[in-house]
Amino acid sequence: MNWSISSIKPLKALLTRIDKARDKLRGNRPQHTLVYVAKNRLLRVDLDREGRFIGNPLIVDCECATADALPTVLPRSLMGLPRPARKLWVLYEALPFYTLSLPSSQVTDVKPEQLRQALLFELEQMAGIGADNKQLAFSLFANEDGMNHYTVSLAPAKVFEQLQKSARKSACRLYGLAYAGAVPRQLHLDVPPGPWARLEYWANGVVGLHGTAEGVQGVLSFQEIPAKRLESELERWLKSLGLSVGIETLVTAPGINAPLLGDIPLSLENRDNLEEWLQAWATAISTGSLSGVPLFRPTVTPEQELNMTIGLATAALAVCLVHFGWYHHQSTLMEGERDILKKTEQKIKTINESMKKQQEKRDGIVKALDKIKGQHVSLPLVLDALRRRPAMLLRDLALHRTDDVVVERIVAEKDAVVVEGATLKPAAANDLSALLEPRMDALGWRMAPPEKKDMGLFTGGGPWSFKMRLTDNGLAGFVLPKQAEKTGGGR
Repeated sequence: MNWSISSIKPLKALLTRIDKARDKLRGNRPQHTLVYVAKNRLLRVDLDREGRFIGNPLIVDCECATADALPTVLPRSLMGLPRPARKLWVLYEALPFYTLSLPSSQVTDVKPEQLRQALLFELEQMAGIGADNKQLAFSLFANEDGMNHYTVSLAPAKVFEQLQKSARKSACRLYGLAYAGAVPRQLHLDVPPGPWARLEYWANGVVGLHGTAEGVQGVLSFQEIPAKRLESELERWLKSLGLSVGIETLVTAPGINAPLLGDIPLSLENRDNLEEWLQAWATAISTGSLSGVPLFRPTVTPEQELNMTIGLATAALAVCLVHFGWYHHQSTLMEGERDILKKTEQKIKTINESMKKQQEKRDGIVKALDKIKGQHVSLPLVLDALRRRPAMLLRDLALHRTDDVVVERIVAEKDAVVVEGATLKPAAANDLSALLEPRMDALGWRMAPPEKKDMGLFTGGGPWSFKMRLTDNGLAGFVLPKQAEKTGGGR
């Protein structure tokens, strides 16, 4: 029995027919469905591949004061005709939304889950929000002056799981859940191109954005700020941008206080403005321009899941067919030579294993000799540097400490040294840590991010106590004195 590439042509034809049938079915459905959920209504718009509206927005009256009601009210926009798209996007106006900053040096090469935990810790310190049973979404929107700037949002983990189940019951797949504010595009396009800014007044806070035709350059979130202070903060922010025109003001619901208005007033109660706002989201989703949008997404997207399933099934079937043909052909032609090949293979394997063991022994001897030589030269230098290490720590603290930072004591704990103190600014301890980290690394210490605690002595917060923990890396992580001088940790 002979096998060739032409033998799997029927399989290719079958897969082609499946793809055509799937495309035909999708042709009867939109490319995306976008649902905006407000406190007392929800709106659904269907989009084509270019992000254009298909038909008019569907408006449904509902009550959704908290995120827990989302899985209940969402199906009301998906039932009946027209059929929704397979790709479902949900915008909810009551999700918490914040902006956070972290030193770039502390998050370089950090895994996403570790970065998520660091942002959760900063959010809890800044806003006092517990993250139990919640998921955090984040997006990096700027990096400047040694700081990474993120937008973050929180959603109950249980609600996100229930939303995915509700979508599947309506033959959809949830592609993303996001805060309804801070759409990363200019809304009003009937103005000359140039720098723009926007203030969005939502029931749970105020969002400020600014950017150019290329995209968003900055985002700020103002949460739970008194009206007088809010107005002054907004004026200061707009003044820092240096814009006199192109300032959009979006008021999202009646009764929301808007202390500062720009030259382009917009309202979601106005149908034209509402469609402009929905179209901005539609364009951002269809083009994938979601920089600065903290998006909750399933771990594996539906497209990835479908493509992996089809790909694995096709590959497995092709491998099985090719393997069967090869085996049948070889077993017919080489039956008499099988024993000889097996014996030869066994001899080669034995010889290779013997050579490998001999090579490992030689490598071990060479490594041991190199280690002995290295220790003979470096050990006295390391011991001398270890004796000088406490003084070098005191010197670096004195050189790099600002007037806002007070070092109260240095304590030895087992294999660690703890520097304790207080600061008037919450970021000052992070700045000091970032400056000390490469110097301490050269001295054989691993510096953990500072632990901060608000002492609550002042009305606006502060001062903050901090602890910087230096853990000994041992001789393996110690840089010799000459090397340490190059990194700033020498004498």
